[in-house]
Amino acid sequence: MSDNILIQAFAAILGNDNEARKQAESLIYQARAEPLSYTKSLLEILSTSQDVGVRQLAAVLLRKDLSIATSELSDESLWNKLELATRTEVKTSVLQLLENEPERVVRNRISDAVSELALSVTEDEAWDDLLPTLFRFVTSANEGLIESALRIFKNVFLFLTDAFMEKKESLFEIYRAALPHGNNNIKAAAIESLATLLEIIPKEQCAEFLFLLDALLEATKFLVDNDVDKGREALVQLNAIAEAEPLFYKKDLAKVYQYGIAFCVNKDEERDIRKLSFDLLCALAQRLPKQFENSMEMTSNYCGTLFEFMIDIDETVDEEWLSPPEGFVQ
Repeated sequence: MSDNILIQAFAAILGNDNEARKQAESLIYQARAEPLSYTKSLLEILSTSQDVGVRQLAAVLLRKDLSIATSELSDESLWNKLELATRTEVKTSVLQLLENEPERVVRNRISDAVSELALSVTEDEAWDDLLPTLFRFVTSANEGLIESALRIFKNVFLFLTDAFMEKKESLFEIYRAALPHGNNNIKAAAIESLATLLEIIPKEQCAEFLFLLDALLEATKFLVDNDVDKGREALVQLNAIAEAEPLFYKKDLAKVYQYGIAFCVNKDEERDIRKLSFDLLCALAQRLPKQFENSMEMTSNYCGTLFEFMIDIDETVDEEWLSPPEGFVQ
């Protein structure tokens, strides 16, 4: 099946005509019967199509088809059907596509494909170029590539932990630069990937990253103040660290507490930001109880905030409460 036919099928899937979409899905299913030509077509479309939506869809399909997990379109991953030489070509191509892609939304999907492919690569066919290329991206001046590399870091840390920790000095410098970066996408990706790493590595290795705590907190505060959606996710990551490796916060608990309480008591903050901040304080109190017991000021402040949250009621009453269903007392 030609690339042009696939491009037309992708355009139909992105359109509003349900019948045309069904026919397009059938065409794609047929194309997958020839794994080699189909995979090369996806790579070619990603490389040459001028339509951002088409490239994005091609990247999504590539990620699904390169997964070793069962594909949504077939009972078997296409990756397992490709010859070793083709697999090598695909690994080289996806990194080149990531480097050359100008649109962030497509880069994100290609990053997902790279992450999925890294999971699919076996020990017998090691992807030697992956980490060197990612480290080159993350230390470049290209902000899009920096973000993409950090996103991939997050996805592959779990099964490449040892390989990354062998380069921990480089990781130190990467996060030293990324957390205070002026680009919010980079800042957010740095927080998320660093949190993921801290949740995975042993506490002894976590301690080596303690010098980044101030930058981590400042980056989170900046996002909460300037980009609330990313700030919300950053607070989720701080909570994840508290749950998985609370000792990371132990040495500077008072400082972490002050950051959290500042968001909690600021009623100008969005309610979910205040709640996430209080969740962080709760996690710290549960995981580091002795440190709270040894600080009367912190414990008293925490309890006061707890009671405040218990009686906090929105000024605007939801319509559902104004008109309860039949059977409820009014």
